Amino acid sequence: MILYFNGDSFVAGSELADDLLPDYPGLKPFVHPFTVNIKGAHWKWYGKVQGEREKRVLELAKIERERCFAGKVAKATKFITYNKGLGGSSMDRIVRTSVTDLIEIKKNNPNIPIQAFIGITKPHRFELGIHNTTDNEYWKCYNLLNILERSATAEILDSIIKYKITYETNYHNLINFYKNVIFLNGFCKVNAITINWIACRHNHQDLAYWERDFTDYKDLIILKEYANLTFAVDMLNIAYSLGNENIHCPGGHFGQPVHDFVAKEIIKIINGINRNKESSI
Repeated sequence: MILYFNGDSFVAGSELADDLLPDYPGLKPFVHPFTVNIKGAHWKWYGKVQGEREKRVLELAKIERERCFAGKVAKATKFITYNKGLGGSSMDRIVRTSVTDLIEIKKNNPNIPIQAFIGITKPHRFELGIHNTTDNEYWKCYNLLNILERSATAEILDSIIKYKITYETNYHNLINFYKNVIFLNGFCKVNAITINWIACRHNHQDLAYWERDFTDYKDLIILKEYANLTFAVDMLNIAYSLGNENIHCPGGHFGQPVHDFVAKEIIKIINGINRNKESSI
């Protein structure tokens, strides 16, 4: 079996190696509404810590991949595993790269079953085309909520972003979100790939909150019903279930206890599928 993971920073394992940096303030309990600890955020991005982070970026990223739930599952199962999670990802980027990655993986391994575990991100992130030949980048993700909250400076407000800020609402973001879910669900079904959606920082409760003003929009209702988004694992609810344990990173991501719990849940899913498909593995 081949395991494929994709998503944003919660899938990539962001902050899981920060304990190796100077003056690490440690994990805190996860409370609602969740906010980034100001003192922790200051530690994360300023002074000697940021300089040390930049010097060790590749080392830290490698350790994050090993410590995150995808890395834990890979180590426990010994299956070939790909983790394409990337911080700041939009659903556009997650679905686009998942489809191209899975096409290539399936082409090179036609007789090996594939399990895809895809973490969702907030609908307000979107992807724009760029052309950066130096870094070989052709797409860049933006977060509409962050742009609005920070009153973004003129250098990043090109005409497309200005248009989106001016005219687009949660309705437009949700339409795009469910279109992406439908696209990836359909692709996996046609190609006999088992897809498992993961609620990372956001789950159905968050989607319902963003949808609250558009409950009578027919096209959104139709797309949502057709998408039939169900979560195999709800990382957010797992964080809530751990109560007063120290599980929240200074920058807002989930710490090692949550990733360990999620890994165990994913292994249960894989083992359940294995019992049904032992002859194929």
